[in-house]
Amino acid sequence: YVPSVRFDRIDLQATLDGTQGELQPEVCVYSLQDATEELMSYLAMNPHYLPRVHPGTFEHIIAKLFEDEGFKIEFISGWNCADGGVDIVALRRMALEQEHRIAIQCKRNRRDRPVEAEPVRALAGVLDKFKAHSGAMVTTSFFAPGVEKEINDHLWRVTLRDYSRLKHD
Repeated sequence: YVPSVRFDRIDLQATLDGTQGELQPEVCVYSLQDATEELMSYLAMNPHYLPRVHPGTFEHIIAKLFEDEGFKIEFISGWNCADGGVDIVALRRMALEQEHRIAIQCKRNRRDRPVEAEPVRALAGVLDKFKAHSGAMVTTSFFAPGVEKEINDHLWRVTLRDYSRLKHD
């Protein structure tokens, strides 16, 4: 268990630089829980810290990116709880009372640990369960060889976002 850190009591830049008290950058970034505007701004300027955030915070960061694009967000369960293969459902209402639902699975991995094909296949397999039109697999690392080929060949309803693409979003 890592307690959350409140930004109103700690200067973010000083904390991440390791200049405030005993906190080190990895510890502080890992313990943050909310995807506040301050954290989002800092990560936009310092994307190399993204793989160090708490896995639950990573889910909130991804949700915030979708919210900023006009989606309403539904978290399926809390971090590290059974979620049926989907962490977030993003919903956008469209013209003529249509809606588009995206099932999102977040994988906050170390940068050297790839996401294999199995969780991507699992996400594709549960899209109908969540009434999703499409899926998105988002990771702080990269996808193992062959995963993109599977997406192009038959898992076309799933979009992949790895660290190299995500840091530009």
